[in-house]
Amino acid sequence: MPNTLLSSISIRGLAYQSGLAAETAEAGLNAELSGKRQALDAYDATPGFIGEREDGHILWELDQVLEMDVARLEEALPDLRRAFALSAYHYWETAVYRWHHQEHGKAAKKRLGAHDDLVEEIRRLAQNAPDLSFSVHPDLEAVAKLANVLKHTSADSWQWLIGQCPEPLKPLFPAPSDRHTPVMLTVAQLAWVFEVVSQSGPAGYPGGAGAPRTSDAQ
Repeated sequence: MPNTLLSSISIRGLAYQSGLAAETAEAGLNAELSGKRQALDAYDATPGFIGEREDGHILWELDQVLEMDVARLEEALPDLRRAFALSAYHYWETAVYRWHHQEHGKAAKKRLGAHDDLVEEIRRLAQNAPDLSFSVHPDLEAVAKLANVLKHTSADSWQWLIGQCPEPLKPLFPAPSDRHTPVMLTVAQLAWVFEVVSQSGPAGYPGGAGAPRTSDAQ
C-alpha cells in the first residue's frame, strides 16, 4: 500500500539547525563577554579616569559600566540555553501535529493531548507509514519534564526528574532541591537535549536522510 504521509517537517533537520543556532548565539555572547572582561582588565590596569564627577563624588565610572555588562552577559548565557532546550521539545511537539494534520486534513484534532498522547500518535503513525522512521528516544519523556520545569516551574515534573532523571541531567536535580531555583544547563546538557529530540522522529527517511519526495510515495 503506498504511503500517503509526506514529510512536512524533519526533526533531525530542526534539531541540527537549532543546535547550530544555539552554538552561534552562545559563541556570540561569549565573544562579547570576553571583550567586556578584557576592557575591564585594561581599564583597571591604567591610572586614568573615565566617568563623571560632581562635587567631588563619582557619579559613574567606566569600570562600573563594564562590570554591569559582564554580569548581564553572564546571566544571558544560561537564559539562552534554557530557551533553546525549551524550543527543541516544542519542535518535536510541532512535528507530531504536522504529521497528524497532514494525514487527516480538515478532520485533524486541534489538540492531541499531553506528552504521552503525542507519543501514542507517533506510534500510530509508525504503523501507518512503516517505511518512514517514527521512533521515540527513551529519554524524550525526561526532555518533556525538563520543558515543563523551564516553562511552568512544574512541581510534578521537578519531582519526576529528581527520582528518574537520566544521567546527563542528574546534576541539575539533586534531592532535595528547590524547583524555583533557575535550571543552569551546561553546553553538554543542551547538546544532549538536541540529540534526544533528533532521535525521536519522524526523521523523513530511515537514517534521517530528509523528507521524502512526492514521487517516493506513489
